[in-house]
Amino acid sequence: MTDDVTTWHHGLIARWWALFAHGGPEIDLYAQWFDRDRPVLDAACGAGRLLVPWALAGFDVDGVDVSDDMIAECRAAASAAGLHPDLH
Repeated sequence: MTDDVTTWHHGLIARWWALFAHGGPEIDLYAQWFDRDRPVLDAACGAGRLLVPWALAGFDVDGVDVSDDMIAECRAAASAAGLHPDLH
């Protein structure tokens, strides 16, 4: 067993997600289960496809991802929307 994390969501793939993966019915579907009085964690937040719309809708949402490149894309998308979520 190894502690190394392997993912292909780096570099060009992270950029592709940031440019082309937007929207989707699950944004509103999942949001209906959130409690506005509690923070939301977007695990595997990627480039922010879900995180940014949730934050724009007023949820206190933070994100985590194993890919530093995806986190950078998420941070850029959030910043462009005037948002500054905690991203790890």
